[in-house]
Amino acid sequence: MSARFLNLLLLAALVGGSALAYPRLPARIPMHFGLSGTPDRWAETSLFSWFLLPLIAVALNLMLYGIAALTLRDARLINLPGKERLLALPVERQRAVLDRIRDGLGSLAVPLTLAFCLIQLGVYRTAMGTGGRVEVLAALIVIVLASPVAVIRMMRRTQAELDRQVRQEREAAAP
Repeated sequence: MSARFLNLLLLAALVGGSALAYPRLPARIPMHFGLSGTPDRWAETSLFSWFLLPLIAVALNLMLYGIAALTLRDARLINLPGKERLLALPVERQRAVLDRIRDGLGSLAVPLTLAFCLIQLGVYRTAMGTGGRVEVLAALIVIVLASPVAVIRMMRRTQAELDRQVRQEREAAAP
């Protein structure tokens, strides 16, 4: 299963689950949690207060996929170590490196969307009085651990592909 497909499933679960849960919500829902996973700010339930997290998740995903689309158009728009080596490559070789960046941004979206799903579930369970602390703490762990791992993985794979394309270009140019 590709990261993009998994992320779309998570987004659909977040938006769809939120829509299904909305009619059952009590008059107040938690809007913020402390580091212990305990709510420390509440709000009146409204379409805005309940769907704020899904809207932010969708906007964040659009931003990540938008950045990926822009980088595929022009390698000068991306900032990475060795950028001068990337720009010295022919466009078709640049494309292979930029594809790694696009895939990496798609992979980064998965833990972020998962964190939003966990937080929304935690908000729901807390509002309903059935728990929620575990989900909120799990979201914090995902954000702190999985997101940096995804960024590091993307950078390593991108640099490896850049090195490979530079090496292949040198070999092709050698007499």
